Amino acid sequence: MQGDFATNRLITLTWPVGEAALTWYVRPGGDNNNSGTSALDAFATLERALREVPLYATNRPSIIDVTGMTIAAAELLQLGGTDLGGTINTYNAPVVPDLPNRRQVQIRADLTPVQAFTVTSQVADPATNLTTITVAEAITPGALDDLILVDVDGGVGPIVKNGYTSGAGPNTIYVASATTFAAATTAYAPGATITYGDPAQGLDGAIHLAALADWSFRGLAFASTAASKSAAFTVWAHQPVDFTMCQLDGLHLAGGSAQVLVYGSVIRDGGLIFEGAFPTLQKVAGRDLNIVSTRGRAVVDQVVLDTCSPLGGGSGTSQFAAEITQAEVRNGTGAAIQCRFGTWSIAGVRCTNNAGSGVYVLGSFEVVMTTVVGTGNDYGLECIRNASVTTDSSTDVTGGSGDVSLGNAGTFAWTDFSPVLPITDTEQLVRVFHQGGI
Repeated sequence: MQGDFATNRLITLTWPVGEAALTWYVRPGGDNNNSGTSALDAFATLERALREVPLYATNRPSIIDVTGMTIAAAELLQLGGTDLGGTINTYNAPVVPDLPNRRQVQIRADLTPVQAFTVTSQVADPATNLTTITVAEAITPGALDDLILVDVDGGVGPIVKNGYTSGAGPNTIYVASATTFAAATTAYAPGATITYGDPAQGLDGAIHLAALADWSFRGLAFASTAASKSAAFTVWAHQPVDFTMCQLDGLHLAGGSAQVLVYGSVIRDGGLIFEGAFPTLQKVAGRDLNIVSTRGRAVVDQVVLDTCSPLGGGSGTSQFAAEITQAEVRNGTGAAIQCRFGTWSIAGVRCTNNAGSGVYVLGSFEVVMTTVVGTGNDYGLECIRNASVTTDSSTDVTGGSGDVSLGNAGTFAWTDFSPVLPITDTEQLVRVFHQGGI
């Protein structure tokens, strides 16, 4: 299905700086003959609301509010392109910039409260700074899976599945966030569900966005029909795109040169595919993901990946690199992190109980590791060839087969490294420098 029925209906008027956004409402029990301009006079379908966006979003932000909706169709949903928010805004302003994301086209829903909590204490992981809170209330098993904590001050963090206790209070909740939560904190579910995708169609995504204008999605759960696609959402980011407090059953970043921000969200049960754009994952809980890292450079901050394939893996010809901070990668199906290309920075990361090594390096120009810890991996650090790794004295990630596997030079403990000289395998061109501070 084309996301709008207009064809190149772009207008050329300019709007003053600060012009208010237009909001269109979609509600259960709505009517597509309504004006759509209030919740009491709402449209019935997302399709109808999308028809309004080309008329207005070119020059003025448009919001589609779908709170309370369960939207589903067994077909492809196409968003963006020249028919839907396809040009950069022009303003009556002294300077007309190509502005960063101002959320020109928004689809959003108010979050649904599930359970309120009283936070009595909290502790930050000494390596990652990720937060575990203690709450006074009882918790039912499974009740908080993939929900998002939000406190009265706006602090946000997705709850890590299998990261909380249950039963009579007090209980603890592990959050993919370094936020210090206020006493009054609530667990929320998305306020609307959007499910698309034709199982018989060969495309690997259910919703396709060609972002020629800046797009924003908030408080939504995205899925594919009968879980038939590796990614519920595929993005070509030619302008900035953000997902805030969303659930995504897989995300495919297919191309473009703009930023894609995933914030305070859950990515689960599908593919996390990096093929383009400049992704930033911040305060994200990812689980049961097949990660494919083909190209691009990602920023990964305050993230927990559980039962996933390696971050940085999935492509033998990878041109992908990342800056990873304040993160945990655990229970992975292979290495926690694979560095195959370019320069990597890994700081404040815990790699725990992964089937492969904590950090696997093959062909990266330079990998810098600061406070990388964890146990239960194969090796802590595994270097194969053309690898240069520098670590600090607080890095001690370990594995059952040894601390460090260094090409053909053998296996070493962290304590074997000189504080001054690196250990090098000249045959494999592998170098590890474990020093007293970077």
